Amino acid sequence: MECCSVKGIRISRMTLGTAQLGLNYGIANRIGQPSLERAHEILKRALALGINAFDTARSYGNSETIIGAFFERQKASFKGPIIITKIPKIQPPSQASLEQVYAFIRDSLIRSASRLKMKHIPIALMHHAPDVTTYGKKIIESLNRLKKEGLVKYAGVSVYSPDEVKEFLRIGPMEAIEIPINLFDRRLIDQGLLFELAKKEILVLARSVFLQGLFFLDPRNLPTALHLAVKPLRQLRLLSQETGISIESLAVTFVRDLPGISSLVIGVETVEQLKRDIEVLNAPHLPDRINEKLAQYYSNLPEKLINPSLWNVERNIR
Repeated sequence: MECCSVKGIRISRMTLGTAQLGLNYGIANRIGQPSLERAHEILKRALALGINAFDTARSYGNSETIIGAFFERQKASFKGPIIITKIPKIQPPSQASLEQVYAFIRDSLIRSASRLKMKHIPIALMHHAPDVTTYGKKIIESLNRLKKEGLVKYAGVSVYSPDEVKEFLRIGPMEAIEIPINLFDRRLIDQGLLFELAKKEILVLARSVFLQGLFFLDPRNLPTALHLAVKPLRQLRLLSQETGISIESLAVTFVRDLPGISSLVIGVETVEQLKRDIEVLNAPHLPDRINEKLAQYYSNLPEKLINPSLWNVERNIR
């Protein structure tokens, strides 16, 4: 698999998202959480296909534990994965001291490292981006201290909105960011923020490539809360039919080819899905006329549609 080198990290162009391995995740998930045996088979096949990066979090059920147990058995044959995990929302009050913030982050990383059976975390992201605003330099100083102590290699933030990206760029310096970006969610493109991240050579992990599976739902059978998706989904289906390019290929190649994207975080429930995603990742570039039509269709869609945290449906997590 093709890799991307940023900040001294050589990362595969696909990062395996593992929320699906730890819980019942995704609006289009009809299979449910895979068994432990099936989860390990997915991880094993991912390695064989050239994926070296795995995205997880404390909030993804037992995902960290599943990954840790798997890689513990792989030590003799695999040098070491790039694990991206998350630091949960900081609990101390906003007036907390630097030592309180540092202790919370350190404790979180130690817990994650224990579950992952690792001595240090390759990449740790703040999972609640508003913490960066609330605690400011206390977070930066805490993370820098933990880097020096060897508990974490690189640090950053997982964000939802353009304002959170702006805050990430303002407060710096951090090495990595995980962003939502897809056919429907063009906010970071249209506001020039993806370009700003590329200029600073930030490691950019693109999640929500399929908008939690929304792209694959039939627009005639959507939950009432997602009525805003009916027209965009119909347009997407029609475009796929007219061009002969699958919805999956449209979604993946669009994000893959955006300047500044380091790796696409894609989760799967089966080995077959994994194989298909990697095939699509190697698909040809989209013609300019298709990119123009996508921009015409999907610029300025309402946040109620493109932000899954605002959906009032089941199985929605961050």
